[in-house]
Amino acid sequence: MDDMGGTRRCPCCGGGKAKVYDSRVRDSMGTIWRRRKCPACSHTWSTYEIGAAEYERIEAMSAAIERLRLALDTTSPVSP
Repeated sequence: MDDMGGTRRCPCCGGGKAKVYDSRVRDSMGTIWRRRKCPACSHTWSTYEIGAAEYERIEAMSAAIERLRLALDTTSPVSP
């Protein structure tokens, strides 16, 4: 499951039901930082959740970078 109230699997052992033990809003865009811990192996890691506005901004930036990369690529023809 995802971070929308569901469980997050441990990236170390693959165990489920990792617990959130710290959660904070990071910035004005609503990014949420969560610190998680696996009850099976005690591995800890961080996750970040971004809002729709931040996601759209990142998508637009990625598309612009891809267009620039294609425009600068001289090994293959660029279609208009």
